[in-house]
Amino acid sequence: MRKFNKVLLLSIITAFALTACEQEQSVPLPVEVQYHISSPDPEVEKLVFNYFGDRVEYKIYSDSAFTVTRNAEVGLYQEWVNGDSLWIQEKGKTYAVSCLLNGVFLEEYLSSPLIKDFIKTKKEEQIAGVSCKHGYGITSDQDSIDIYYAPGIPNAWVNQKAVPGMPLRYIYKMRGSEVVYEADVVKSISGEFQRDLWGRNTIEQSPLVYLGLTDDTLGTYDLKRDVVNVRLFVYDQEEDGLLPTRLQITSSKDGDSETGAMVLQEGNTAFLLEPGAKHTFMVSAQGYAPKRIDIDLSQQPKGLGQYDLEMEVGLFKTESGLIIEYLSDTPMGIAEYDASTESINFDLEYTSAVNDELTRLQALEQNN
Repeated sequence: MRKFNKVLLLSIITAFALTACEQEQSVPLPVEVQYHISSPDPEVEKLVFNYFGDRVEYKIYSDSAFTVTRNAEVGLYQEWVNGDSLWIQEKGKTYAVSCLLNGVFLEEYLSSPLIKDFIKTKKEEQIAGVSCKHGYGITSDQDSIDIYYAPGIPNAWVNQKAVPGMPLRYIYKMRGSEVVYEADVVKSISGEFQRDLWGRNTIEQSPLVYLGLTDDTLGTYDLKRDVVNVRLFVYDQEEDGLLPTRLQITSSKDGDSETGAMVLQEGNTAFLLEPGAKHTFMVSAQGYAPKRIDIDLSQQPKGLGQYDLEMEVGLFKTESGLIIEYLSDTPMGIAEYDASTESINFDLEYTSAVNDELTRLQALEQNN
């Protein structure tokens, strides 16, 4: 669905800086800042609009709590930041995913800031009615980025914490052409920071997968959360190779259910399941019979920390509507949390019975 480079692309101009203001805040918090985005090169502008959108909105509640929203052609991208935690959510045509970055994962995410150094100048300008100072951001490649910033507003841009205030005009180059982010709305708002919309109808990815890292990158790690970390591998049963597939997860708790989906281009991923809920995930691919797995964690209490679960799901090719319908409605595997052993156990007898029925249906199809 996405490579690490795309994650960085979506993120390099979004928010998470805990910089100190150079002077007392001139705009009362909370404050909303909206930008329009433009480029004199139509092709570059089209590319930016596709991945970043033509507008971006920040809501800043303090120097360490804010939100970011950008609605691009590829989908809706949102961030929620509070203290040392960053919640990310992306929704597009082929994916609806979320991720929480904190601890070593946030450190890794921020380990290569876009701007290494910031050089102030004496220039000043009014942008959207706010007094701004000027400077140049120097990247690791020694390129310079032209920035007008408001020292009276906390900086809320990810990988930009070298800038001592909120950038209100930001000019960088892409394919040799300028791209300009300029604030056209800066206004005080009411309300308090909240992230209720995070995780709604999405698949929560492991931060390791979201960042495109491997187990060797960070070594042994613990998410330090009550969560089941599922490593999923989907393969072609005939060719015995990983299979690009669609993953859909529906989670139900207290009578409410939410569904998220994503395409696994590499045939594998890692996702997180919360205890106290029932989860159903379906893997499917064009021309293959789907497989459904039900995992009941409704009796799993909080306070047990992280569980790791590795699963391999094989799909086989078929054009039989009878078999596709059967496997769409019938779980191939069911599992539940067992309090007596504090483990998640699969019912192997159930799976054996489903395989027997599948064999019967396949024979019936062949005879017809």
